[in-house]
Amino acid sequence: GFYPLETIKEDAKRHNVFFINPNINLGDTRCIIKDNKIIIGFKFVKYVGEQTGETIVKERDRGGPYLSVGDFVRRTSLSSKAIESLVKSGAFDQIESNRRIALWTAGLYQRRFRDQMVLPFSFDYNVPEMKDFTNYEKMLFEYSETLGIYPNGHIMKFLRTKLKSHIVSVSKVYSMNDGVEVVVAGVTVVRQRPRGKDGAVFITISDESGNLQLIVWPSVYDKFRLALRNSIILVQGVISKQNKTTNLIVSYVKPIPIRNYNILGKSHDWH
Repeated sequence: GFYPLETIKEDAKRHNVFFINPNINLGDTRCIIKDNKIIIGFKFVKYVGEQTGETIVKERDRGGPYLSVGDFVRRTSLSSKAIESLVKSGAFDQIESNRRIALWTAGLYQRRFRDQMVLPFSFDYNVPEMKDFTNYEKMLFEYSETLGIYPNGHIMKFLRTKLKSHIVSVSKVYSMNDGVEVVVAGVTVVRQRPRGKDGAVFITISDESGNLQLIVWPSVYDKFRLALRNSIILVQGVISKQNKTTNLIVSYVKPIPIRNYNILGKSHDWH
């Protein structure tokens, strides 16, 4: 579609429709509704897909719920990439909340059982004490390595505490008056240049509160071309309210660098 899944997810949340991570015992190949929430389907997990998702569901129907990470590995014989992706997507959180331990356990079972007869006993007593990944690390895994979205929130919520107090949220821009100069930060969602290289560039950014369209005139675009290629940007500009629409006329752009910088992938661009 026109908008990335992350943008659709955030819009759904603003309409009280919430997404939750894949779940090996509650989820399905496709997205399903459970307790008024959408459980992301296995087909949307990187390295899993529809066929492997069906394998997970069929084995669960045959043998009952998966009791542990090791139980899952033994019964499904999935590839290491698929299992790692499922762990990092949060699919095992209900039976093993510590994703670092879940990864270690999955590796243990795969090493022990590779090219060997699968025996009905557990090596779980060998699991060492490990500190779980931080919420920030989990967010990076879900954005960049497994799902392409972060079901529990928005990356700007993590970055907001590191931004200076004068940088306003998108929702606050809509409540301010025409002609006011503001600084706002967000994730680049869409870039468009409908009139070619001599026309204005229209960029949609999003944060944890909503979406905002930026208008970048050619001279400003040429000046900040490199900065505008980044996934997350800080922009300064003047609010323009015409015909019941709110835009920001941009005068300055600065990239916001973060670890694993291109976690959000490419925006949808038409130049």
